[in-house]
Amino acid sequence: MLTVRSSWRSWERECLAHIWEEPAKVCGIIIVDDRAAAKYSSAECHGAPLALLALAAAIYRMSPIGPPHMAVVNRLNRLLLPAAGDDAIVSVQNSVRLSDDTEVQPDIAVLCPHPGDYEETLPCAQDVLLIIEVADTSLDYDRTVKLPLYAQAAIVEVWIIDVRQQAVEQYTRPAEGQYTQVQTYRSGSILRAETLPRIEIAVDRLFPPRP
Repeated sequence: MLTVRSSWRSWERECLAHIWEEPAKVCGIIIVDDRAAAKYSSAECHGAPLALLALAAAIYRMSPIGPPHMAVVNRLNRLLLPAAGDDAIVSVQNSVRLSDDTEVQPDIAVLCPHPGDYEETLPCAQDVLLIIEVADTSLDYDRTVKLPLYAQAAIVEVWIIDVRQQAVEQYTRPAEGQYTQVQTYRSGSILRAETLPRIEIAVDRLFPPRP
């Protein structure tokens, strides 16, 4: 059974019906409706929670965050906080506004300092020093859909962490809607942020050997 809140407008119910028929896509992107509050809705399918996000005219179903994904995000947060210090804000799975009609919720956004820690406004693309996406089941989507959005918004640096291959892809120097420099780091490598050189992380610390 698919339960829809009665307060949702007709177009929202139609989108939910569409995703029920074609539930294949996955993303972390949401729409801002009429440049107002972002829509982030929940529904239930046979008793299981579904997180639904909208991009433009499409609704996408998010993959649930599994333990390997969560563990890497937690390690990143622990490593980034002391490195960033007072020079940046480490924002975990919070919204960033890329344009008037697109917001994203990256796993981690390293932001420029801001009075009130963005209490009264969402950070925009110009506030972002680094975006990190942790990809377990969503790797292709992160590369082909989300990464171009970041490049178009001129996000200066993006890391995509491939959990299954235990590798980190570093994208820098956006130009004309794409990143012109890409480097891949694996076990034994040390990754340094171009935007904030104090941030350097050994790849092995993201994927420690299991006991």
